[in-house]
Amino acid sequence: MDVSPNNLKIVVALNNGTISLIDTRTGKILGVSILQHSDISQVIWLDNDRFASVHNVHQTLIWQTNPRLGMEHKI
Repeated sequence: MDVSPNNLKIVVALNNGTISLIDTRTGKILGVSILQHSDISQVIWLDNDRFASVHNVHQTLIWQTNPRLGMEHKI
């Protein structure tokens, strides 16, 4: 779990591999990944609209959150 630099969003990597994006003010779920990444070891915000998911076995993924949650690219 990590909070965005502007404190408006939380990204959570659940133990089943799901990534959830949550609005900190309302608690509303802004997005949920449909891909399951069960080997996520960490999520880290890069800026207010992008975060990285670091994986044990797979490549690191960069996600964008605006206009909606989606994978931007792999590193």
